Parts: sequence; C-alpha cells; structure tokens
Amino acid sequence: MQTRPLPLVRMAVALLACMPSFAQSLQPITATENAVICKQSAAIPVALVPGQPASYKVSGELCATEDELRSETTVQLLIHGATYNRDYWDFGIVDRFKYSYAQSAARYGFPTFALDEIGSGNSSQPASDQITVQAAAYVAHQIVQGLRNGSIGGIRFGTGSPPGS
Repeated sequence: MQTRPLPLVRMAVALLACMPSFAQSLQPITATENAVICKQSAAIPVALVPGQPASYKVSGELCATEDELRSETTVQLLIHGATYNRDYWDFGIVDRFKYSYAQSAARYGFPTFALDEIGSGNSSQPASDQITVQAAAYVAHQIVQGLRNGSIGGIRFGTGSPPGS
C-alpha cells in the first residue's frame, strides 16, 4: 500500500519552494536616496464651522524628500486618534532605532503631513463643546484644501502616483 503525503505537508513543501520569490516581493520597491526633510507649520488658519472666520490655528509637520516636493505629488494626511497629537505617528524606539511612520513613508516616496487636530498638541484649544466630529471633519477638509492649493508647504499636492511609480 502506497502512502500519499498529507495535504498540509504538500502545502508546506510548496510554500518553502516559493519562499525566495515571495520574500523578494516583500522588499521595498525603491527608496529615494535623498534625506527626508520635516518642516513644521505652526499657524494654519482654520474655522470650525463653514461661514465663520478662520480664527483658530492648526499645527502640523510636512515630511518629504527634495524629489517629492513637486506639484501633483500625492501626500498622506496623517490624522491621529482622539486623545493623541501628531506624535502618534512617531512610534519611539523600535529595535534600538527611533521609528517615525511619517519619515519612513516619505523615505519611500510618500510625503506626509501629520497634523495636531484642533484641541490637541500645538493647535488652538477652543472650548470642548466646540470640538465636535463635524468641526474635526471641517478642519481636515480645510487642511486638504491647503495641501492641494499650495498654501501649506508651498507645493500644490495632488492625488497622483508617488515619484518613481
């Protein structure tokens, strides 16, 4: 009587045979050689409600390489959770290295803009009853408009592909 390999054994052998090509596919596509530059924007004027004057300020940080600072480059808007600030995107020490998602993404072709939402970090601190989901969404909308029209960072960011793609 001839025995056949168990289905799991056959699957494991097939996976091991594919591992070199699979591992190679996990490598980053291309990392730009330029250094990542992070610039803080500390006084972006915003309103909490449409039709009101932009009497509040939002703080944020744009991280990009020199190659990425050109019109129509896609930018990632990084919005932290409710009880954090833009430091949420800097994970601290990982394997003895300081890790920043914002800088890492920029290093691989995706400029980032991490903001301190209204009421947190270095942004204006209005009364808590004014910080609503609708106000946060409207502030984010104004930041997107500023990134697209060039008033934040001096670059008219778009929705196209990252450099080198």
